[in-house]
Order: sequence, then structure tokens, then C-alpha cells
Amino acid sequence: MEATKDGKLAFINELMDKMSHISILKRVFEVLKIGVGFKLWISAKSSKLTAYVIKEWILYICACQLKAPPQYLDSKVIENLWSHLKKYRRSA
Repeated sequence: MEATKDGKLAFINELMDKMSHISILKRVFEVLKIGVGFKLWISAKSSKLTAYVIKEWILYICACQLKAPPQYLDSKVIENLWSHLKKYRRSA
């Protein structure tokens, strides 16, 4: 398996395993000059970053990992409150 680096794109010839993914990550981090202490946002839905080897490598490189909340947070709190108050008023 080969992954060639051309700008910001990585071309993959076959199925990608964890070691090829880590080599692509290393090349991208070198090109972007990202070093130790870089803050990285990790999505909970990203299956690419769940392999143990990749988690370990990211933990070594990135001191601060920002993780997404496990569920969608309700940003419309007042609308949610009004719906609860209307239900309570109807039942009372």
C-alpha cells in the first residue's frame, strides 16, 4: 500500500489500515509544521481515529484533545422550556 503526498491530498491505492493512516497523519503534521502541544478536535463519530495505535500517537503529539460531546446539546433552551411549561399548564 502506498500513500503519496501531493499538496494537501493523500492518494491511497488499496484499503487503508491503521499503519498507513498513521503515516499519512505524520506527513500532514510535518507539512503543516504541527508540533507537540497542538490542540486537536476529535469527533466522536470519526471511526478513523478510534484505532489504539492512532489514539496513542495523537495523545503523544497533541497535548490537548478537544472531544465532542456524546450527544447533541439543545441550544434552544427557552423554546424547550416553553414547551414544558405548556405541557404542565395543560395537565394542571
